[in-house]
Amino acid sequence: MNTSLQYLQQLLPVTASRKQVVCHGDIDHHNFLRAANGKLYLIDWDNALIGDPTMDYANILHWYIPKEKWGVWLAQYGIEKDEYLLQRMYWYLVLDAMSYIAWHFERRQWGELEKRLNHIQSLNKEIKKWLMS
Repeated sequence: MNTSLQYLQQLLPVTASRKQVVCHGDIDHHNFLRAANGKLYLIDWDNALIGDPTMDYANILHWYIPKEKWGVWLAQYGIEKDEYLLQRMYWYLVLDAMSYIAWHFERRQWGELEKRLNHIQSLNKEIKKWLMS
């Protein structure tokens, strides 16, 4: 957890002054609805906010797209995969994981809390490996 806090503090300036857009804020497979015509809709905008779109990209890529395809996926949306983008993506992933840890702790959901703690340890390993390369 200490690594996560250090990473958030170290890279806070990287997230500042970013282009602000409408973000969903809760990208999850449960929030997509496929209509009878085959179109896919993003629903449940309760957590929508004005912010860095990287927070939504990070969740889509991290949870649903294999890492080796991130560059291709981003290019389809006109987004360049560079070191700066990756720093911001991991920053938002760590922040999201930590907020879920607090949320499950407050509700005494120990099983879910343990899953989130394991997830943040996994993120910390990825960050360390990535920073060392």
